[in-house]
This record gives sequence, structure tokens and C-alpha cells, in this order.
Amino acid sequence: MKKFVTWIALPIWLLLLAGSLISVSRRSHEAALKYYAFIEKPPFSELSPAFIDVISIGHKGIIDDALLFHALNYLMDVRLRGSDPAEVQMALKATTRLQPKIESIYMFGCLVLALELKHPEGCEPLITDGINLFPDGWRLPVTLGTILFNNMKDDAKAAIFYEIAAHKPNAPNFAKSFAIKLRNRAKPDPIELEAMIQSLGATFGEDMVRKFYAPEGVQK
Repeated sequence: MKKFVTWIALPIWLLLLAGSLISVSRRSHEAALKYYAFIEKPPFSELSPAFIDVISIGHKGIIDDALLFHALNYLMDVRLRGSDPAEVQMALKATTRLQPKIESIYMFGCLVLALELKHPEGCEPLITDGINLFPDGWRLPVTLGTILFNNMKDDAKAAIFYEIAAHKPNAPNFAKSFAIKLRNRAKPDPIELEAMIQSLGATFGEDMVRKFYAPEGVQK
């Protein structure tokens, strides 16, 4: 009889124990989600790009893949909509500071900032990092030009990024004509124009920027 009671009591005890563990686990998971730091620093963010090049001994692509995985992990998370756009932008900039040679990090990051988080102004510093890293790529300048045109209504600034794209290998045919159309339609006043030339020229070369915005020649 004693063995029978033990045989019955043991599975009941195990079931109660399992139920208790599940309940505790659920509450712990909910608490973890509540306090979980959603936007975290990317891997290797405390290191310099030069040091990463040294320690990767010719296999930086592996580190770039890890940065891509980390970026996509939070950019695709359902909790992203409740995040502070400035924090997401800082996390992305911490990633691009390490110069991962994967265009989709820059492009997807910009699109999420602009379209999901309604923070299009965060795109330019992100895409600019990518443009400097992919000198022959047209997708990044077209992406930024499109965001500036559609989301920020800044025709004058959008124009130069379509112009930059137009000079890249295999650029779409519309880039050049659209750049000229936007430039001619914008007609910024001379003070705004000069400020834009100085700002963009510091990154993309003042001669190129000035020649585009002032094809007939505007003296400093």
C-alpha cells in the first residue's frame, strides 16, 4: 500500500513542481522583457576599426557578419516601434563606425529609421558612412536621395545624392535626369545654397558639389 501511495504521489508532485517552474519561468520572462535593454551596443563596439583589422587577421568578413546579425536582430524586433529613434540611430552609428562592408546594414538601417520610426533625419550620417565605404556603389546615394525627396521634402539636398549615384558604375538611368530636375525645381536662396555646398563639400568634395549646384559658375 505504501509503495502504491508513493507511486501515485510522485507523478503528482512532479506535475506540481513542473507547474510551479512554468509559472516562475513565465513571470521571470515577463520581468526580463520589461527590463531588457532592447538597444544594446554592437559587438566589438569598444574596439577601433584599425584594431579589428589586426585581430581579424584577414577575416574581417566574419566580424562584419556578426555586426549584420546584431543589427538585423533589433531592427526586425517587434518592440522596435516603441524604441527611441535616437537610441536606434546611435546603435547603428556604433555599428557603422566599425566599417562593416555589407551595404544592407546602411540601407536597411536608414529605411527602418525613416519609415518605421519616422526619423528620416537619422539617415544621412548613416548612409554617408556607407557611401564613403562603397565608392562604386549607387544604391546608398539613391536610398538617401529618395528619403530626402519623399520623407523630408528637401529637393535641393536630394538632388546631389542622385547626382552622386549617377556617376557610379551601373547607375540607373533616371538618377542623372532626376538630379537635374530636383536641382532646378528647388532654387534655394544664395545663402542656403552656399551653406549646403560647404556642408556637403566637406564630405564629397567642394568642387564637385559647387559645380553641380552652380553649373554656370557661382563665385565664393
